[in-house]
Amino acid sequence: MRVLQGETVGDLANHILLVNKSGTKTPIDDSIAPIRDEEGVITGVVLAFRDITKRKQAEYQKKAALEALQKSEERLNLAMSVANDGLWDWDLTTNKVYFDPRYYTMAGYEINEFPHTLEEFQKRVHPNAIEKVMKTANDHLKGKFDRFNVEFQFAHKNGTWIWIQGRGKVVAHDKDGNPTRFVGTHSDITERKQAEIRLSQKSTLLDNILRGSTEYAIVTTDLNFHITYYNPLAEQVFGYTAKEVTGKTVQEMHTKERVAPERFEKAVKNVRAHGEHRYMFTQEHEDGIHYFDSRVSGIYDAECELVGFALFIHDVTKRKQAEAEIARLATVIEQVAATIVITNLKGDIIYANPYFETSTGYTITEALNQNPRILKSGDQDDSFYKELWDTITTGNTWKGVFINKKKNGELYHEEATIFPIKNAAGEIINYAAVKQDVTARVQIESERDATLKALQESNSRLGETLAKLKETQEQMIRQERLAAVGQLSAGIAHDFRNLLTTIILYSQMSLLAPNLPPTLTYNIETIISESKKAADLIQQILDFSSSSLLQVQALNLQTIIQNTMNILQRTIPENIQVSLKTMPKDQSSEFIVQADSGRIQQMLTNLATNARDAQPHGGELRFELSHVEITPNDTPPIKNMPPGKWVYLTVTDTGVGMSEKVRNHIFEPFFTTKEVNKGTGLGLAQVYGIVRLHEGYIDVETKLAKGTTFHIYLPASDELRENNNTKEASTVPQGHGEKILLVEDDENLREAGQSILESLGYRVLTARNGQQGLIIYKTEKNIDLVIADIVMPKMGGEELVHELRKINPNLKALCITGYALEKNADELQEAGFLGVIHKPFAVDTLAQVTNRTLNANVGRWI
Repeated sequence: MRVLQGETVGDLANHILLVNKSGTKTPIDDSIAPIRDEEGVITGVVLAFRDITKRKQAEYQKKAALEALQKSEERLNLAMSVANDGLWDWDLTTNKVYFDPRYYTMAGYEINEFPHTLEEFQKRVHPNAIEKVMKTANDHLKGKFDRFNVEFQFAHKNGTWIWIQGRGKVVAHDKDGNPTRFVGTHSDITERKQAEIRLSQKSTLLDNILRGSTEYAIVTTDLNFHITYYNPLAEQVFGYTAKEVTGKTVQEMHTKERVAPERFEKAVKNVRAHGEHRYMFTQEHEDGIHYFDSRVSGIYDAECELVGFALFIHDVTKRKQAEAEIARLATVIEQVAATIVITNLKGDIIYANPYFETSTGYTITEALNQNPRILKSGDQDDSFYKELWDTITTGNTWKGVFINKKKNGELYHEEATIFPIKNAAGEIINYAAVKQDVTARVQIESERDATLKALQESNSRLGETLAKLKETQEQMIRQERLAAVGQLSAGIAHDFRNLLTTIILYSQMSLLAPNLPPTLTYNIETIISESKKAADLIQQILDFSSSSLLQVQALNLQTIIQNTMNILQRTIPENIQVSLKTMPKDQSSEFIVQADSGRIQQMLTNLATNARDAQPHGGELRFELSHVEITPNDTPPIKNMPPGKWVYLTVTDTGVGMSEKVRNHIFEPFFTTKEVNKGTGLGLAQVYGIVRLHEGYIDVETKLAKGTTFHIYLPASDELRENNNTKEASTVPQGHGEKILLVEDDENLREAGQSILESLGYRVLTARNGQQGLIIYKTEKNIDLVIADIVMPKMGGEELVHELRKINPNLKALCITGYALEKNADELQEAGFLGVIHKPFAVDTLAQVTNRTLNANVGRWI
């Protein structure tokens, strides 16, 4: 329509293809225009076609080339990205350098962060490397090298240095052959360079270690035994320098050793099979024959392929000489007639010589890895072994005598020297003991000195006892009869009583010896007399300190108070009025308690003295007695008081009273508000102790300036206790072969008791503690009586009798003790004892109580 309107239109067919007669397709370019007559009227159209085959071919080739270029650029970009390489393009005519984005990001920069100039590149090259980089580039530009290749450090934006490998090549020249374009890449090789540096450092360190070795000569070879390394010590051992041997075979250099080929074959075989080959060889030196311990090992690459061999050679001449010396010493040790034992630092046996079996009965196999405590007899306490251990662990030598036990149970004496074994650095690595059996010598000395020693020990113990008693007396005087002395005296009284018992018994036995000279008789009687005085003195100490056994009997507390008041009239000032009030007022009412009169009187005296000191200007001291009964539903007046009938005593003064703070401490030992040297602080503490000994309770009520009242509750009783203290017969009864088991931990007292009982006609077995006594009782038959100490190590007398009654319910037993008993006769009888013997005791006492017990009915207290 447009043509008919007068327009000329081209490209109508949109590059259509024209098919000619032969069927060939030809691309054409077409157009159409109107045909006009003379008047300009359109009378037709004209079509024009042009063959554009060549133009289309040119367009297709250009498009293909562009697509190929794009794909090439994509591949290049991918390759550069994978390789993490940065591209640079240096225009030598303008000195401008193009850096692609990866070039910037490789060093931490933003894209185009610095200008595209050579100067900007040079500023970021390490100062120590810039000269090398530019020289290498110029050498390539001059044609000295086909390609540019250099490694250098490049500044990272964060201030660190990265390693770069630069590669490049001139790609364009001008008409005169001068380079005009220089293109290349930068690759980040930091990790590789750091690994190389570390490897180089390790290699240097290893080389220094090998060269500095003073113990091992080290030689390395390849698989054909060509020497690749020879350290200085190898030069000394073999006499060759490293320069002389490197590159040569072992066979070539060591002809004087005449190394047979089969030795190499054997070494290679063992290395391949077991990883190493060991052998010994000797060399003659100026100072004699030297011994060398050698080891051949394989050298492997990263794929665990064998690539060579390493020879390590150690001069063991000194060790060999030491081993020979040790062998000589071992021969002596194996044959010496003394026990030699070596232990580790824990004390476990690692060596014992043959004589150990002779002296102990244990085989060496049984002793190894055991502690020497398997020989302990139990006759030496822990402090003995602690002193030994403290001595040797501090590097010193200990000497002493053991009382040990053989495998068969036989005791024997060993004189020992124990010392630490130290290494070259002075460190303790072992302990050694050299011991000799001296049992025969000890027995001879013991038998020779037995009689004299017994008398000397008696006199010595008597002197020690009297000295300790005197010291105790002086201490009591200095501390104004402190009740706290009881805590000390109760402990030592037991030892004193054992000593005195032994002295008295041995002395009385000595008097039975015939034909004693009058002078010796007098001396022994004096020892007995003085010992009994010492025993009485000990009893006084225990009475004062509230540690003695209470002499309990039925008492009327009202009578005790009245008697005490009569005594107090001489010590209480006249300006203090003393009175006693009973509730109810019926004078026939009795206030019966089971108590020790002496202890109650001491309690009342202490309370009266305290009241006197609280009323320096006069006042009142009132005693009040009444009966109280507490039922299970009642709240007790003092916490933890059990229900029952009680005698209630109050002691009141009208003195200065006490603050609450002072009241909270008045029963504590040594607490006092009096001036220095005016009081001990033990009076009220002793009162508290006496009340508790009688199973009573005490409390105090006080206010400042309002006086003080002590509230005391003692268990009420209306029964009189049976008095079993009958007078002993004047004669000493004899035994008739009855079998007695005597269990006592004090060795001297045990031996003395055994001797006396045997002299009285009894058969006597002894044990040093309850455990041993239990074993003896189980193995022996027809034991008629057991006499056991109450307090012993491992198992005391009460526990022993308890176990024995399981075996024999009709057991007859006596207890002996040097301690203050916390149990009364009923409790001891319930425990299985028929009576008690207090230390110290005499021969006649032991004889009479033993006789009565043997003749008594089981279960009846004698």
